[in-house]
Amino acid sequence: MRKSCKDCCTKMGRLMFVLAVVSLMFAFFVQASWAATYYMPDDFPNLQAAFAGMVGGDELIIRDGTYTGISNLIDDSHVPASGRSGAYTVIRAEHPGEVVFDGQNSLNMFHVSNSNRSYIIFKGIIWGRSDGTNCAYIFNWDHIKFQQCGFYDAGVNANTSYTGLYIRGGDYILVEDCYVWGEFFYGITFLECTHSIMRRCVSRMDIKRSPDDRAGNFTTYSSQDIELQNCIAIDSNNNSYYSPADGGYAFYNTNTNGGAARVRHRGNIGLNIGYKSGYVMESCADFTFEDIVMWDTAMGFYDRTEGGPPESTYNHCLFGNNHPTSGWGAIIGAHAIKNSIILDNTTWGWEYGSPILDYNCFYNNNPNYRSPSYRGPHDYSVENGNEINPHNNSLKYLVRIEPSSDLANAGEAGTRVGPEILQQLGRTGSLWGETGWNTYTGTSLWPFPHEDIIRSKMRAYNRDGVNGARGFCADGQTLTKYIWEYLGNPIPPEIYGNNPPAPPAPDTTPPVISNVGTNNIT
Repeated sequence: MRKSCKDCCTKMGRLMFVLAVVSLMFAFFVQASWAATYYMPDDFPNLQAAFAGMVGGDELIIRDGTYTGISNLIDDSHVPASGRSGAYTVIRAEHPGEVVFDGQNSLNMFHVSNSNRSYIIFKGIIWGRSDGTNCAYIFNWDHIKFQQCGFYDAGVNANTSYTGLYIRGGDYILVEDCYVWGEFFYGITFLECTHSIMRRCVSRMDIKRSPDDRAGNFTTYSSQDIELQNCIAIDSNNNSYYSPADGGYAFYNTNTNGGAARVRHRGNIGLNIGYKSGYVMESCADFTFEDIVMWDTAMGFYDRTEGGPPESTYNHCLFGNNHPTSGWGAIIGAHAIKNSIILDNTTWGWEYGSPILDYNCFYNNNPNYRSPSYRGPHDYSVENGNEINPHNNSLKYLVRIEPSSDLANAGEAGTRVGPEILQQLGRTGSLWGETGWNTYTGTSLWPFPHEDIIRSKMRAYNRDGVNGARGFCADGQTLTKYIWEYLGNPIPPEIYGNNPPAPPAPDTTPPVISNVGTNNIT
């Protein structure tokens, strides 16, 4: 029987569809097979030569060493190629923390202001000793990840706003498991960024010489849809090394160019901060704070929010042992706060504002409220005749409220009063909106990830009389042990799996690999 034209066309269409699918699969296979892995200096003598020889989706593994000179600069003319979704370009250290790009106080080793890039991962690399500007700076990049990277001495004798890691205009940025120390004005900064995350980062300000007082360990400027998850600002208390002697904030949030909104702080810690306060908020709208610890700071928490409504809200926080100067309170101007602990502050626990307070525990402040009219109807305080001392059985450790204690179920709807910072927030490597990006993972936050590397680098710091082996870097300490034992109680044995950590090994300085415009390696 003769086949109709319609039958032929149907079969032809099916064949075309199959060929198209096969072609796409082949193209994907070819692209995947083209992705190459290179080593430096084995395959390329320096970073700029590597970028010239790589294509998007390639991986560069850098051997241990300290790299110097202009041939290792990342600038507008020398940047890695963009990757793509599912095939990032990767630039990583062979061993995290053992690859250093050293500006020798005369070069900015990473500054890109014009060449937009996407889908790139930097992992395990340290940039340090910049020329007085920033250790690393990118502008208008998107889908970028900095993981396990370090930044130190952004400026030496600098008089500007020099920064460890400065990201401006970024979209879908992840800064994860990174650490900043030494001399800087800002540790990690998001300026005019959106849909971006700082996750499990640690910052310690050792020296600040800029005359401006608006410095900070973690800073967001005019940014929207931002999360800071499990970040720690710590031991930034070298007042004699700050000029002027007003140090820097643990966390600084402000709105300079408009649009600062929807920034969420979750599970963050500010501990042992010098002259300035733990947190400061200026002209921001719709900021939220959950499970925040702000302990042993000079000014506590300063909320000068003017961008609402909606205004800032606080839940399950701890503000304690803060010692502001006369005329300042431990918490100033915050809007709505509940299920939180405010105790042992040397001046007012709550100073001023139009507060919405409830189910908070105020204890041993001087006094608890600047005005008795501020107290919430269900607050636990001497003013309400139902005072609870958190030190009795509730607050043995900064990062949790003890089960079955006075405050374990004293909050709104039977919830706890106080913080719980026990699990890692956000699936490792996830960007904003990806699966698990802002949920608890079920993985313990303690021992703190990569704390041995972080301690080793910060402990070895020694410049201009600054002793890096202090605080959590002192003999016999770890970051986890220091935080858990800060209130004087021994760390629970299960935190380290009933096996206390071995004494940290001394830091070893990797060999210097100096590529100054040549292909020779020494």
